[in-house]
Amino acid sequence: MVGLRMIVAFAIANHIRGGGGLFGPQVVAILQRIPGNGDITAAPIVALLAWTAGVSAFGLPAWASCLLFALCWLAWSTPAWGFLQGLGRGPGPIDVRDPSWYEALFIRWSFGSPHLAYGHRTTLFLIPTAICFGWPWLLLGPLQIAAYEIGWRLRSPGIPIGELLTGAFWGACLIVLG
Repeated sequence: MVGLRMIVAFAIANHIRGGGGLFGPQVVAILQRIPGNGDITAAPIVALLAWTAGVSAFGLPAWASCLLFALCWLAWSTPAWGFLQGLGRGPGPIDVRDPSWYEALFIRWSFGSPHLAYGHRTTLFLIPTAICFGWPWLLLGPLQIAAYEIGWRLRSPGIPIGELLTGAFWGACLIVLG
């Protein structure tokens, strides 16, 4: 039961990070009033979830391992990826947004494939998590592509569903790998 709650809590935290659009306009308005961005708003929740899962890194005390986990999550979540979330179906959450310089670089490295570009982006920014908590965390890169592909197949835009599924994958990894 704790595992299921962990998966749901992480899915919600990741959707909060993304703006919380599925929770309705009132919740989004509240989230937008919180100083900082969604990553900073959700980071304490991520640290608490890591503590609940009992993450451990480098023999550090539990509080330090949880803080390190939240910092790794911020390293993954904070750099822009909004253009790539469209997976070639649109420019992402902001209709007229151009890709950031490194999103454009990923697109070039991937021979124009939005799925490969998104996979490169997500996997690259998972490297700190893999260094601190083990290489299996790199599997989240391909899982995130699958999450957003499922999201886009279920609705347009598929980004909110992709956020929830990606968060669920993080929660499941916490249970299995934590």
